[in-house]
Amino acid sequence: DLLKFAIGEIPLIYERKISSKFSVEGAAGVTYSFFENNYSLIIEDNEEIFESKAAIGSVFRGTIKYYPSSDYDAIEGWSFGLQLFTKTNNREYKDQPGSVYASDLSGKKDSKTRTGAALIISKQVFQDSNIAFESFIGLGYANVKSERYTIAYNDFNNNSEFTKIKETEGNINIQFGFRIGFGN
Repeated sequence: DLLKFAIGEIPLIYERKISSKFSVEGAAGVTYSFFENNYSLIIEDNEEIFESKAAIGSVFRGTIKYYPSSDYDAIEGWSFGLQLFTKTNNREYKDQPGSVYASDLSGKKDSKTRTGAALIISKQVFQDSNIAFESFIGLGYANVKSERYTIAYNDFNNNSEFTKIKETEGNINIQFGFRIGFGN
């Protein structure tokens, strides 16, 4: 999926016809996060410098597709599908020279996991028997779980320390894709 590469996702996708009008599709892959850590949420010290880098995450999707056309069998033409998915993006902190807090953050990760369902509309066209092109758009709902670090004051030992904050919210999920497929 060429558009997924642009947003840091490298999936392998397999589609199999299960009847003349239905197919199932599965995807698994890795993610490479481009989202930035929001350092102002960690500490309010404008002089403090942090550095983070992308870390590997994962993505899994499963879709059942219906091909309504009477001109083609499943896996060619227009389709409507129901997709279930989960996608995790990670960012990792690393040591920064001159930072008071970076050594405490080193090796820790911020994470965002989207889990949900989407309705997919796609069109798949075969160039010849071994090459297919598919474009799609999807609309769905995702539950987004975020885990990040922040500094909190610990009354017990009268010291500031890093704590992990977990947040959950729901979001509308929009998907676009353009795929090139090989096989028969």
